[in-house]
Amino acid sequence: MDVMEMQRVLQDMLQIEENKVCADCQNADKRVSHVSVNNAAFICADCAELHSQVLSSSVSLVRPLDSDFWSSEQIGTLQAGTGNREFNTFMARFDLAEPQC
Repeated sequence: MDVMEMQRVLQDMLQIEENKVCADCQNADKRVSHVSVNNAAFICADCAELHSQVLSSSVSLVRPLDSDFWSSEQIGTLQAGTGNREFNTFMARFDLAEPQC
């Protein structure tokens, strides 16, 4: 998958309403700028920094949306889910929905 196609997939995912707001803090005033790849969750820069500092990459592998370095596997993980909707449903199901940033 080339860079243009990867960027198209990311832009398509960002058109989903739930993906326009950070999945972690849910602050509508913060711009979504990163993805927790293995969670298929779109997050803001503050939450991305927290994920990178506190969580291991096996829990939350964070990538900036403007990166040109996405593997086909990472893009496939995003395409397999619905992004923040699925992530937030999972977090709520296990009472893990407390924003941390």
